[in-house]
Order: sequence, then C-alpha cells, then structure tokens
Amino acid sequence: MTLTSIKMKYCLNLFAIIGMMGLCLGCIDTDQSTDTDDLYIASSIPPDDHPRIIVDSTQKQQVLYMGGDMERSSDHLLRATNPDEILKWTIEDIDFNIFRVRYDKHQELIEGQKNFGFYDNQIQVMKKIREINPQIKFLATMRSDYNGFKTHNHNNLPTFIYNYSCIRENGNRCLESEGDRSFDADKYGVFLADYVEHMYQNDVEIDFIATSKEYQAVVYAHRSHFAYIKMKSELEARSVPVPKLIGPATWGIQAGINFVNGTINNGYANEYEAFSTHDLGHTPHLWGNFVQASNQVNKAAIDDESQYGTGGRTHGEEPEHLGSILYNYGKKTEMYAQGLSGEIFFEVWSRGVGSESRSIYFKNNEAGKRMRSYYVMKDFANSSANNYYCPSIVENAEGLQTMVFRKGNLVHVWIVNNGEELAEELKLYVPGFLINGDVAHKYWQDPTKVLSVDQTTKSNTKKFFKLDVPPASIHYLSIPISKK
Repeated sequence: MTLTSIKMKYCLNLFAIIGMMGLCLGCIDTDQSTDTDDLYIASSIPPDDHPRIIVDSTQKQQVLYMGGDMERSSDHLLRATNPDEILKWTIEDIDFNIFRVRYDKHQELIEGQKNFGFYDNQIQVMKKIREINPQIKFLATMRSDYNGFKTHNHNNLPTFIYNYSCIRENGNRCLESEGDRSFDADKYGVFLADYVEHMYQNDVEIDFIATSKEYQAVVYAHRSHFAYIKMKSELEARSVPVPKLIGPATWGIQAGINFVNGTINNGYANEYEAFSTHDLGHTPHLWGNFVQASNQVNKAAIDDESQYGTGGRTHGEEPEHLGSILYNYGKKTEMYAQGLSGEIFFEVWSRGVGSESRSIYFKNNEAGKRMRSYYVMKDFANSSANNYYCPSIVENAEGLQTMVFRKGNLVHVWIVNNGEELAEELKLYVPGFLINGDVAHKYWQDPTKVLSVDQTTKSNTKKFFKLDVPPASIHYLSIPISKK
C-alpha cells in the first residue's frame, strides 16, 4: 500500500469514528511530493459496509512507454495472408509509442563476412510500421534464444566477439565447449554500429538499443559500457544518429536490479534513456526495488517483455476461462502500484510456432485473427499510454485488484476480480470530484466470449458510480470527472 493510500485509509477510518457522533470532517492529504497537478484530495466519504473502491486522483508516475514486440516474429508476419490488416490492428488501433525489434549474431557469424540481408524481412515490416505511425520508436534487443530455453550454454554472440562455442551436445544440452571466454567490447561496439547504420540507411532508424538482454552474465554493466562507447564513437564518425540505451532487459527483476546498481556505481547511468527488465521469474514484489534503483538517477523503469494472458499452447483456440488474463493483469496492478512507467507487450502476433497462441494468431498462409487477449491489451494500452497512474484502495471486497490512470478530467479504472465472491453494488468514489457524464464500462466475465460486454451508463448520483463485479472477471471503466 502506498503512503497516500495509508493516509487516505486513516482519514476514512477517522471519519467513520467521528461520523458516529454526528460530526462531519473532511481529511485533506497535503503531501504534494509527487502530486504533479497540485491537487488536494479530500477523503470525506460516509462509512459504508458495501464493497467500494476509492480512487486517489493524485497523479503519480506517467506511463511513458507502451509498446509491442516482434523480436522473434517480424519475419512470420509476412507469411500471414493479411499482414497489413494485422499491422492496422496493432499500430493504428493501439496507442503504442515503442516497438521492439532484433539484432542477431547471424549478421556476422564470421568476422568480416557481413550478412545484412538477414534483416530484409524485418526492415520491410519496420517500414510498414513507420508508414502507419511515423512517430513510433524502435528498441533493438539481442536475439538471445541461442542461449535460452532449450539451447543451454550456446553463444548469443559471434565467437569473434565472445570466444566460446559448444562443440558437443546431447539433445539440447552442451557437453563440451571450446574457447577462452574472452570478450572483445570494441568488436561488439563495431558490430552494433554496423547494425544501427544499416537500419539508418534503410530509413528505419533505431532509437534505443539494449546491449545485454538476458545475457548479462557475459555482457555485464562494465562490458556494456565499453561496447556502447565504441558504438557511439563509430556512429559519430559515420554521421549516424546514436541510439540511447534502454536495458539491461534481464530475464528476472533481481538480475535487473543488480545490473542497474552496477551501472550507477560505475557512473554509466547517463548512457541510458530508461532501465528495463522482464519478470519471467514471477517476482512482482521486486518491482519497487527496481523502480527505486532506476529513480535514484532520474530514470524511468519499464517491463520490456510483459505478459498479458495469451493462453499459452492452445494452438490458436480461445481458452474457455479467463485465468491467464486475470493472473497477468493482477500482476500489472502490482507493478504499476510500485512505480513502473510502462511496458512492452511480448510477441503481439504469432512467430511461426503453431502451438503457441498469441493475441493475434495465424499459421503460414493463413489470415491472422484477433483473440480475447488482443482486445483486453488494446483497451488497457489505450487507457494507460501517456496517462498518469493514480493510487486506489479496495474495501470490503476480497480478491479485487485495481489500476487507475488519469489524464485531465478523465479517469480510467481497471478492476480485476480474482476472487470467488461477487462484489455486489460496489461503489467507486473519486474524492474531491464529481462524476460528470456517462461512464463507459467494458468487461469480460468467466466464461466469456472474445469481445467484451460494452455498456454506457449514467450514474444515478454524481458522488459515486455503482456496479456489480462478478468473480473471475475483468472490468474497464472510463469516467469523466469534474472538480467539486
């Protein structure tokens, strides 16, 4: 619970006590340390046994980054029969401002033998994206699967950069290797500069780059710095714009914290636009530590490979239940409450593995189709991108989790009910404000169809909005407010 939430809850409890004596007291939170629009939030709400959500409209961190990922899936898009329609769904219909692309060791496996044709399909897709949204930014990250998943201990980099290779394996496990494991930061810097220059020459400029990405045991903070310095000097000599770093793009949050601290301790933080990591270790309670490490040098923190309930290996069949969506959006409530400034949704369309469902699913020579996770992602991204996160608290309702985003006089509220109970006649308050107009309400309920149930409702009172929140459901409300 945030400090603001604690203060609000204290005020509400105090009001309840005094209310028994027939008195009226409005508690004012005068802490303006993170109040970006100098609002003073009154918390005088009558005591009530009904379930309720109380939104503190104080604006906290801004959601600066909201994007999608095609690091492994750019080529496969061109195998769909409707690639332009898929890009419309993804780039035009969703307010993404960043998209993840790849660089890959196959660019130059043998020193001096460059294979830039390897990127032709990705460049074709990047150009299509920029035609739809010229302002979108590209973040390039290392294709790191060679050392991940089922390919244990293989090299994510060419051996002339990192002198190591697996020479004997059993199945997917390396049994014997060669090389002294030396690392040449200058050669890595030139490799990255060649990539950035090639993209620039093809009119798809790289705005941000990660030099590590799940390979921090090899490309740790010190090596990353020297590779970046070499890349920077090479690009400046070639009159090519130098991308800022966003990284380290580690597999788990704790590794990200360690990398960020190493970067800060060695004085490299000014090279970074923001810090990022995944949470594939499922430790959302650590987001606050990652944010704290990033914020101490005034850098935003983001999840660069976020999960959003695509359903797993269902071969493109829609899961009957909402469990995966509820779980992953429940985790998002934790990460934004701890201060994250955005996310990049992992693989928003299929990558060519037929068993893997994605938000847009297709096989070779088939039309892509939008699945339930797409529609939830679309509404979530559009309601949060460039807006400010606001704290909220839940009372008298077990299993409910909330996220609130605000811009001006429009408040976007997300409610996730992971519990087993109906939150009947739940009241939603925005203290200090009135509900001023129709409330747009979308929800998915278990079991549910692909599309949401959409409602537009005029509140019977301007003091609060009332709704039922069934178990195993996720809700999105867009609420216009005005100052009392």
